[in-house]
Amino acid sequence: MSAIYHERQSLMYCAIHALNNLMQCKSFTKQQFDAICSELSSSYINPHKSVLGIGNYDINSIMKALESKDMTVIWYDKRREITRESIQLDESYGYIMNLPTDYTFGFITLPLIKSRHWISLRKVNDKYYNLDSKLDKPKLIGNEEDFVAHLKNEMTSNNKELFIIKSKS
Repeated sequence: MSAIYHERQSLMYCAIHALNNLMQCKSFTKQQFDAICSELSSSYINPHKSVLGIGNYDINSIMKALESKDMTVIWYDKRREITRESIQLDESYGYIMNLPTDYTFGFITLPLIKSRHWISLRKVNDKYYNLDSKLDKPKLIGNEEDFVAHLKNEMTSNNKELFIIKSKS
């Protein structure tokens, strides 16, 4: 059994960590994401990332990054019931989710300031894992049935978004 690649959270680079964890190797860097954001918008205040230069990249930059790896991103319509067919379990490379999180500054949580966080979920060594960069290590979800049940539970919240990642080839 091979080791599971898992990057830990740094600043607000969760989009980079989520994609590297999804790809199971260091595929993307801050410099690459900043260049992608510049391609998407030449404005001084770039709407695709934090003005402070600490990450907080949006779905547009994620889609463009994955496109460079011959991957496509499909937004999951959460009005649909989650089934193995609706999430394209057999054809997917993996999944990314965007979910609400408290804003933290160092060890201090600022509960009135809300932020968003990117995580990846995928099959590794025939089991599904939550590869959230805020976790100390990947969290085992289980087999396909467990994974579908996990997504059903996660998507009961209206504040979460699910994206299906597929290879174009």
